[in-house]
Amino acid sequence: MALKQTDLLQQLLVQYRDQKLSHAFLLETNNVLQCMLEIKEFLKHINCEEEFQENCDKCNLCHLINNSLLPNLLIIEPDGQVIKKEQIIELKKMFQTKPVFSKYNMYIIKNAECLNSSSANTMLKFLEEPDGNILGFFITNNKENVIDTIKSRCQIFFAHYPLEVEKINEEYENLAISFIKEVEMVKDQAIFYVDELTLKLTKISDYQYLLKVMLKIYLNLYNEKINNKEDSIKELAFIKKQTEQYLFKKIKIIKELLEQIQCNVNTQLLLERFVLES
Repeated sequence: MALKQTDLLQQLLVQYRDQKLSHAFLLETNNVLQCMLEIKEFLKHINCEEEFQENCDKCNLCHLINNSLLPNLLIIEPDGQVIKKEQIIELKKMFQTKPVFSKYNMYIIKNAECLNSSSANTMLKFLEEPDGNILGFFITNNKENVIDTIKSRCQIFFAHYPLEVEKINEEYENLAISFIKEVEMVKDQAIFYVDELTLKLTKISDYQYLLKVMLKIYLNLYNEKINNKEDSIKELAFIKKQTEQYLFKKIKIIKELLEQIQCNVNTQLLLERFVLES
């Protein structure tokens, strides 16, 4: 049975509170980005130095987790077509010592189906002697493609999310693409492009829709990058040369702007903030 959007986070939290947390999880998902966000949210919950609150970013640890910069959090993805043995050896070396910056040493392996026999065997020895201070998450789009020996040592969750089917208004898509190109290619001049946008957008709902279209574009770029898919928008294909952390930061900024725009703030300043923080 597929989980609802927040069920993954809630079930992980229940296990943590009941002190029944597994040391390794295999997550089958249809949306790697959303699944990653929920895992990070969970890791912030259980490691936060302060009293955790939603969208917590006041403590340094939550900030580091958000941006994949925490030394005790290692994210592994395929090197080419496979996850190599050397990558798992490096993971084991990093986690030979107790965690310093957080309660746990944590790792996330994306596209777990790309573990080959050599890297899987190296990983297996790691899983057979679990350390109480280590948490692991294997993400895949099809658990049946994951090597059985790995699968049998993980608790399996299904993290399926509703697919967006809303058709984007072509005018707003063109506006969003032009704005994104300005920001990504000529950032110093992009602030002046905001003035042009404000002449075309007259209502707060216009700004909200533009931000939602931009969010969808960056989400698509992120998913295309991590899944090596064809470019849906050729004009913006160059952005995928940036790192995942870079794209993740853009997504996070836009989500914050969508929250702020509901508080009757200056809409032009919101778009200027996107330019300045990009």
